[in-house]
Amino acid sequence: MRLQAAARLARSGKRVRYASGEASLGQIRLRARPLGVADSTIELAGAINVREIAASLEQAKDTTLVVIDSIQTMWRDTIDSAP
Repeated sequence: MRLQAAARLARSGKRVRYASGEASLGQIRLRARPLGVADSTIELAGAINVREIAASLEQAKDTTLVVIDSIQTMWRDTIDSAP
């Protein structure tokens, strides 16, 4: 559902970013095919560091939607506990 909603926004001309902490970019692309959204312009990134994700968003201020998949895999270097 997340991928389909993100693709719909991307197809309407909006900038959409998808940060995956669990699946590889190849796996996300494979999931997109049967959903019919493999041709969307979603910007994919494999990332778990919140600071890096935030920094990339600073560079792309025109982003309409950011999908974090999944939030429990994300971490910050200023927090000592596991994700």
